[in-house]
Amino acid sequence: MFMLETFNPESKLSLYIHIPFCRYKCGYCSFYSLPISKVSTSIVKKYFQRLENDEKLALAYFNNSFES
Repeated sequence: MFMLETFNPESKLSLYIHIPFCRYKCGYCSFYSLPISKVSTSIVKKYFQRLENDEKLALAYFNNSFES
């Protein structure tokens, strides 16, 4: 909620997207991820469809576009 309380509608928006599928899991990585070989294609497809839907919702909510 803090982010929305300090949101300036005139500022440029940035968006970070974490893709939790990698070729293999690195020992030093602290992000949640799974080796792509252990994830079904349908789950990956659904994940990207959901990301696209969430992006559309965010763009509509903030009535703005993402700079980065």
